[in-house]
Amino acid sequence: MCLRGASAVQAVLERHRELPLRAYVVWEPVLLTDWRQPGAGVRQRLSDRRAMQYWDRPLLLSAALSPVLRANADAVVGAKHLATGRIVWDLAAVYRPGVQWSGAPPVPAFAGAPVLHTIDALEQALIRASDRHATAARAFPASCSDLEQNLRIGFFPAL
Repeated sequence: MCLRGASAVQAVLERHRELPLRAYVVWEPVLLTDWRQPGAGVRQRLSDRRAMQYWDRPLLLSAALSPVLRANADAVVGAKHLATGRIVWDLAAVYRPGVQWSGAPPVPAFAGAPVLHTIDALEQALIRASDRHATAARAFPASCSDLEQNLRIGFFPAL
């Protein structure tokens, strides 16, 4: 996600403090300037306590998401090439509460790229998920055992 996209996501989270969601922000080395993990100034753009930030140097999340998004490219809002190429980047995804992430990632209820240009659609997707499932809207799956396990054991060191 770009810096302005991160700030836009922070603004959405601030407007919807009542939503019981968890946001996983995964930074990847995509551009030539991305040779190391983002510094504190970058990470502070997303300061909401519901947002957990990670550095995915080996692009493991891209490798997992790319085939799923490529198979469902018609559902991606915005610049499909950012979500369906070998590297998935500058993408926001919303998963419905209760979706299980075990093995291959599930198809998101919403996927939009770039984040900054699809922020309004992302906000509406979060509201819809909250309206349908008032007790547990999530920006990522409620139970994403493979992703969370990888995050915890250090494939994506917490920042």
